[in-house]
Amino acid sequence: VCLSGTCGDPQPVNGGCAEDADCQAGLVCKDGTCQTPVIVVPPCTVDTDCAAGKVCLSGTCGDPQPVNGGCAEDADCQAGLVCQGGVCQQPVVPPACTLDTDCAVGQVCLSGACGDPQPSGGGCAEDADCQAGLVCVSGVCQQGGITPECLVDTDCAAGKVCARNVCVDPQPSGGTCDTNADCQAGLVCINSVCQAPPTGCTVDADCATGLICWQGQCLINSDDGNDQTCVPGEVYICHIPPGDPTAALTKCVGYYAAKTHLALHGDNYGECR
Repeated sequence: VCLSGTCGDPQPVNGGCAEDADCQAGLVCKDGTCQTPVIVVPPCTVDTDCAAGKVCLSGTCGDPQPVNGGCAEDADCQAGLVCQGGVCQQPVVPPACTLDTDCAVGQVCLSGACGDPQPSGGGCAEDADCQAGLVCVSGVCQQGGITPECLVDTDCAAGKVCARNVCVDPQPSGGTCDTNADCQAGLVCINSVCQAPPTGCTVDADCATGLICWQGQCLINSDDGNDQTCVPGEVYICHIPPGDPTAALTKCVGYYAAKTHLALHGDNYGECR
């Protein structure tokens, strides 16, 4: 080989060199001297090189990866996950159906799953999702032909309020009501009657043990389970099943139960009329 302008034999270990060709077979030129190449062998190349329960990740044995962990194949991920785009993810399960025709005869496709047509009050996306004779209104199956004048006060003209799905004027003292909003300014709705706010209490401490102060009344802080008869401290509510206002029924419950009914079911204070 040509070494610094002179022909000579390839160099042994530690001999001077400018490139690998200047060195004897099997040696490499590093930092100007011929050296034995250092071969780096990774701890693993396949999962079977690792201990039980470990996987080979980029040449290193480690635990299977959780969601969002790096991966090269499904086996790199924890059980139940798949490797997509180099990241462990939950597998995307295709919906069981997209159309009613994907389901068995008599069933409908509801949110990607086959099921029976929904009864009154059941969720729906179209009339076909409901049982015969029902229609889908605002995502709820209900009797066809029943279109309430209003659902909330904002459905009514200015100065009107929505009382049991009908737009009416705010009620004077002695008028029937479901909520305070049904009454004229300065009045509150107590047991379905608009009246001046009572002065029975202003804070919980004004009430007997176990009662709390709500709209000037001392009310029970729980539900005694008897929905038919109010005891001192309970309050009547009108429970309206979702999607079927014709099935409204009067219940007698404590303060917290009443709050839940009003918040979750759209029920009203007072007896059903």
